[in-house]
Amino acid sequence: MSSIAEQLNKARNDELLDLTLRNPLISHRTLKSRGVEVIDERPTEVYRILVKEGRKMSFLEVSEEEKKKLRGSEEEPDTNYPGS
Repeated sequence: MSSIAEQLNKARNDELLDLTLRNPLISHRTLKSRGVEVIDERPTEVYRILVKEGRKMSFLEVSEEEKKKLRGSEEEPDTNYPGS
């Protein structure tokens, strides 16, 4: 019989860790009715303004063509989210 640590590790990998599309934390799609897609802005700045400072931001709607242009001009994505 395997040890408790091995059984826990197996359960974590096989049963507890959901890596499928059902997991909303790793399979996120922005729906127009439930969120916004922020393009051409640093996530750390958006977080600072909205969460840390409690300020409001306004967002403008852009066409699909403009989205493609903005996405193409983006630099390396800022993955240094606060708290990570």
